[in-house]
Amino acid sequence: MRASSLQLTDEEFEDYTSGKRIPTSFKNSISTYVMRSIGNSIKRIDGLLSKQAELVGKVEQLEAGIERDSEQFKCQVNEFINQDYPDEIKKIIENNKKAAKEEENSGS
Repeated sequence: MRASSLQLTDEEFEDYTSGKRIPTSFKNSISTYVMRSIGNSIKRIDGLLSKQAELVGKVEQLEAGIERDSEQFKCQVNEFINQDYPDEIKKIIENNKKAAKEEENSGS
């Protein structure tokens, strides 16, 4: 193969064979591939951004639910702690406290 058979100058032929020059059609195919690849990447990124937004919304809902449930639980515990016990239970609690103090005093 010679430059003249390809209708190229000797300089063009040397540039093509040494890799200094790339045929235009090859450049176009590379450009097309790169653009297609970039387009696909952008679509994937858009999809990931949509999923991220969806997940952020779900996390916010979950956090709100946890906060609401925690407040309800706290209120229920406080109601239980502050409830008025029947007299019998109050006596048992007082007797247990007295017994604990007596044990503490006799052990010293």
